[in-house]
Amino acid sequence: MFPDEADQDALDKQFLVFGAVFVPCENALSLAADISLKRQQLGFGPEDLLKFSPGNLPKHISREKHAELKSELMEIASEYAVKAACYVVFHDIAKNQSKADKLRFAANTLCANFNKFLERNDREGGLIFFDRTTDYKQDQYFKELMGYGLPKFDGTRIPIKKILGIHSTREGLCVLHSLCDIVVGSFRFVFNEPKKDKVGKILFSQLSKLLWGEKSADGKTWYVVDAGLVLRPKKIDFAEYEADRDATIARLKSLHQT
Repeated sequence: MFPDEADQDALDKQFLVFGAVFVPCENALSLAADISLKRQQLGFGPEDLLKFSPGNLPKHISREKHAELKSELMEIASEYAVKAACYVVFHDIAKNQSKADKLRFAANTLCANFNKFLERNDREGGLIFFDRTTDYKQDQYFKELMGYGLPKFDGTRIPIKKILGIHSTREGLCVLHSLCDIVVGSFRFVFNEPKKDKVGKILFSQLSKLLWGEKSADGKTWYVVDAGLVLRPKKIDFAEYEADRDATIARLKSLHQT
């Protein structure tokens, strides 16, 4: 699992977004090789960053070519059976929490869902590679998770028997981070740019091929809530926010169906 966050401080946006990609180990080398090849074909240098945002693009690469590349990489990820998950929380509801707590809550949920994904798909185990940050005591947090399990609100812990290790890394050390950034950036756009649904519809169509969730036997129902898509808080006591949550879910359904 490669997770990363977006819009953690953007209080002009509705949600903090924390997404992740689950890459099958048997496909990881081939996927990485294909991403590297696509980078080279478009003219990315060895140290050029490939991200969702066009802000760091090399000057000779147009935004149009960049958009095409992102679409191609999402398609390749689907072909290699990559899955995606996303945790989103209302900024207004979480505003009284510290940044460290908000990020840990999000990371806890993604780790728990990755462990659940491994169990349900009969995978032997998995590794997690978080983007390195100083926003919370990351190394200590990883040690606690591996030593004691995932914390619950009642003070107990959930064992994470399927997770072999949790590590931190940084941009430029693995091309799979580019895929993570593109997927997380796509989630961010879909959730926090509701006035740009012409693009949001395209992005969510691509994300839908990756989003972890099971379908009913007849194929009519797609179970992604609390699997590939985690919207928090689960229980909302204020009618205004409950209406916003319901509107967000309805909008996602519309993007998926149209």
